[in-house]
Amino acid sequence: MQNKLLFLSLFVVCLYSTSFSQTYDVVWTDAVGVSVNGNSLTKTASNRVWGNAGAASTNVLPAGQDGYVETVVAETTTARMIGFSSSNANASWNTIHYNFYLNYHASSSPRVEIYESGTQRLIHNSFSTGDVVRVERIGSTVYYKKNGTAIYTSTVPSTSALIVDVALYETGATLNNVITSFPPPGGGGNGGGGSLACNNTISSFPYNEGFESSLPWSPQNNPSTSTGWRRHSGTTTSSGTGPSSGAAVGTYYTYLETSSPTTASTDYFLEGPCFDLTGASSASFGFKYHMYSTSVMGTLSLEATTDDVNWTSVWSETGNKGDVWQTASGISLDSYAGQTVKLRFKGTTSSSGYVYRNDMAIDDLSLTTSGGGGDAISPTAPTNLLSSSTTSNSTQLSWTAASDNVAVTGYDIYRNGSYLGSTTSTFYSVTGLSPSTTYSFFVRAKDGAGNVSANSNTRQVTTLAAPDNTAPSAPTNLVSSTTTANSTQLSWTASSDNVGVTGYDIYRNGSYLASTTSTSYSVTGLSASTPYSFYVRAKDAAGNISANSNTRNVTTLAASGSSLWTQNGSAIYYNSGNVGIGITNPTEALTVNGTVLAKEYKATLNYAWPDYVFLPSYPIMPLKEVEAYIEKNGHLPNIPSAEEVGKEGVNLAEMNTKLLEKVEELTLHIIALEKRIQQLEKQ
Repeated sequence: MQNKLLFLSLFVVCLYSTSFSQTYDVVWTDAVGVSVNGNSLTKTASNRVWGNAGAASTNVLPAGQDGYVETVVAETTTARMIGFSSSNANASWNTIHYNFYLNYHASSSPRVEIYESGTQRLIHNSFSTGDVVRVERIGSTVYYKKNGTAIYTSTVPSTSALIVDVALYETGATLNNVITSFPPPGGGGNGGGGSLACNNTISSFPYNEGFESSLPWSPQNNPSTSTGWRRHSGTTTSSGTGPSSGAAVGTYYTYLETSSPTTASTDYFLEGPCFDLTGASSASFGFKYHMYSTSVMGTLSLEATTDDVNWTSVWSETGNKGDVWQTASGISLDSYAGQTVKLRFKGTTSSSGYVYRNDMAIDDLSLTTSGGGGDAISPTAPTNLLSSSTTSNSTQLSWTAASDNVAVTGYDIYRNGSYLGSTTSTFYSVTGLSPSTTYSFFVRAKDGAGNVSANSNTRQVTTLAAPDNTAPSAPTNLVSSTTTANSTQLSWTASSDNVGVTGYDIYRNGSYLASTTSTSYSVTGLSASTPYSFYVRAKDAAGNISANSNTRNVTTLAASGSSLWTQNGSAIYYNSGNVGIGITNPTEALTVNGTVLAKEYKATLNYAWPDYVFLPSYPIMPLKEVEAYIEKNGHLPNIPSAEEVGKEGVNLAEMNTKLLEKVEELTLHIIALEKRIQQLEKQ
């Protein structure tokens, strides 16, 4: 039963295969690390790795439609993959959704493998030169065929639009004569040349492109790398290559970045629009180019095609041309007059040297025609150019529309005589200006034939000064004076500001109290015997506020008629808190910042009087140990050092006790010494 079902399945597949009436050559795009020859590809990138060589097709198999991609095996000594993907993510093999892997193994014969989105589905027997391999969708099922026979049927259904997606491993790997059952854009079935696919067609001349506002030419780059054509201003990222002076005309240009990966002998394409030369008897193309390298420079070519398959070189230069922009002019396109032609630049990296120094650049493209008539009338000049909503870095331009015998297609804006940008409307927002700077602007109208009007009136615009975003410095040295029971006087050192301080805000207990323009303030309405905290902030005309000053703590005096002191007969006393003389924050019951003059001072001791020295149990230190202690510490034992006294002060009662202790110890040492002298005299 299983054999019958397999036979029936193969019969249906063969039946569907014969329903395709026409084949189409694959038209390649996003080609990276390969050379393209019609519908064939050969890997030129170096190294035996995946990910640096691949391409996709412009041919698209529509969603829900049957179709296939097919190739004839040209050799059996390299590894390469071909199949279908819903999009071209990169040149890697594991992003191909339905993948026919022609796998070459040095230790065994070549074999076919099936992969789907990086997952291996099948290992098949060998393949040979001349074998025809095909990936085919019928309904929502994908089949893998070799020489017309299905070797694997996918279990992953497919209904979305698909493109041909390929990846190549070894240098020299080839995919030959790749065809599909569905056409590239514009059709062009086999039996003749291909058809030109045009996403954008230029039909008005002269044509000019300086890349100032965009990159309308299409880079055929690998999105997984940083190598390829790109729009740029200034110098390129690599040293020793690229234009050091920036663009040839205006601000922007396009160049080939070759720093990562640095692949030798590799082609990178910049594909232009289609040019409709059907009404011209002759055509000429020109541009500026820059080819400078302190190593070995590659080759820059200009190619043309009328079918997206056969590209013909119409201009080429190789090698280092110096750090100057060169001019290529008068490149004849006469052989394409009367037809529609597509142009592309091909940058080919050098085969040796520092490949990352192959930053070749182009700018100021032009295409002119003659014969066949055309629009030669320029638009009128725009009028009433005005500016509004000017800030420190921008302004809004507007003008009265120009008129043309056919149609105005846009306006070019110039700043200080240099091209700035383009628009199709009658207004333009200018940004990126400098504060307090005067600029001049004018506008030109243009039409589809490339005719340009005279200048509009010139509008002078002066930007505003830069906004002040700098806060003043914080006030310092906030102090209080003449404090009473209900008031105090605050003063501080002035703040500074980049423009000017306009005033100060005073805060009491963390809440706003008042403002002043001076550096002092009289605070009134306070309560008696009450502590308050004050700080000050500076401000400027732009509303910028400084940080807080230091905080000043103030305690008001007692109310008049009341006293903190109590009288008892002839005695007066103070029950709570500390008393300070010459100091605002006493830390002891009585703190005096100054000299105390008294006839007599009497202290009550909290320490033992040193009579304990004369007790037999007192451990008097031998003189040798005393000497050693002094040599080490610089003072007597149990006596504070000069540093300690400087930091902590001296408790007089304690110090008198310690001094008497030392006198009594000295007395004991003298008595002992006297006894030893007497003993020696007897001997």
